[in-house]
Amino acid sequence: MLGCLVIGTWLLFDFINRTNHTWRRTCRFRVKPMDKDPDTPIFFDHGGLTAFDDGKNQLLTPEKISKPQQEFQQEINVDLKKNIETIEVSQIGFTSTVRIIEDFDHNITAIRDFGVNKCFIMPLDRQHVPNPANLIETFLAMMSGQFLPDNEVLRKTMKVKTPALTESDVAAYGPIVASTCPKEIKTYRLVPKTAEEMKNRRRRSTKGSSFVYSVGRHAIMFDIDH
Repeated sequence: MLGCLVIGTWLLFDFINRTNHTWRRTCRFRVKPMDKDPDTPIFFDHGGLTAFDDGKNQLLTPEKISKPQQEFQQEINVDLKKNIETIEVSQIGFTSTVRIIEDFDHNITAIRDFGVNKCFIMPLDRQHVPNPANLIETFLAMMSGQFLPDNEVLRKTMKVKTPALTESDVAAYGPIVASTCPKEIKTYRLVPKTAEEMKNRRRRSTKGSSFVYSVGRHAIMFDIDH
């Protein structure tokens, strides 16, 4: 463990001194069926991350019947100076194409869902989302083969809170969030579903969003009703 930390720290130090405080990486992962329950259709498999730049990992679609394998990837952009992580996730199967902004200065997560053309904002989960420096260090350690993440999937079942935020509300979160969530589209706050609502998930509206992404040590899966 000490060797892993030393290597990761050295690589991060080298990165900070050689670039303009930004870091970018394309990561590839695999997902596979988890069980027959349509409410829990996928398992996020980090197992191929020691070689996640080689493009050889495959995606198994979350279908009960055999389908051609697909590739799943996400673009990670980290800005140490602005204290922001931006993750772009492509559509896969039933999931949405999304942009996730983890803003540590404003303490929020902003989500742009391009499938439904809406934005969502919620408090930043600092317990599970590492800060920019730690996120870079984790991925560098995985690239070097010094660290393999666990396969835990953190599931968040949310709903929108109405009314939509005003233009000034969104602008208060800074220019990056404001440009991602412009006034032309609706932006809502997200709140967790209640226990009773969770019991009735199968009856929920079809107007929803689902997506999954990695923050290094964990995968986070969102299910949003709106």
